[in-house]
Amino acid sequence: MEDKRVTAEQILAEIGIDIECMAQKVADAINNAQVGAIIDQSEEQVRDAYAKLRQKTYQKAIGLLKKTSRLFPPRHSHPALRWKNKGRQKTSHMTVNGRLEFCRSVFWNEDHDTVVPLDILLGIESSNHSLGVCEICCRESLNNAFVPASENIKRLAQ
Repeated sequence: MEDKRVTAEQILAEIGIDIECMAQKVADAINNAQVGAIIDQSEEQVRDAYAKLRQKTYQKAIGLLKKTSRLFPPRHSHPALRWKNKGRQKTSHMTVNGRLEFCRSVFWNEDHDTVVPLDILLGIESSNHSLGVCEICCRESLNNAFVPASENIKRLAQ
C-alpha cells in the first residue's frame, strides 16, 4: 500500500454543496426562531445540521483517501503464493463523527486466510467501532445502567 494523503483543497471540493446546505439550515433555524428565543429554538437544528456535515465530510475524506491510495493485493515472500480476489464487500465503521460506509476488495489465500487492504490502511481490521466511540461508551457507562447510558450516548454523541 502506498501512503497517500488527502488535502484540504480536495475535501473542500467534495463538500462545497454540503457546506452551503448546512449554512442554509442554520440560517433557516435562526430566522424561524422567535425574537427572545433564538438560541433556544435554533440550537437543536444547528447541532443536527453540523452533525450531518461532520459525518459527510469524514465519509468523503475517507473516500478520497481510498481513491488516492494504491491498494494492491497482499504480497508474500513466496512467488507461488496467489491471493484470490473475492470481490467487493460493503462494510461500515462507527466513529464519533458518524457511521462510515464503504466498499472494499477482499482477498483470500488458503494458507493465510482473508486480508482486506483498505481495512488495514484505515486501522479497522479488528473492530467495527473507533477508539473514540469506545471511550464515549465506557465513560458514559461508568455511572449509568445500559439503557440510560445508551440513550445518553445517542443524544449527546449523536
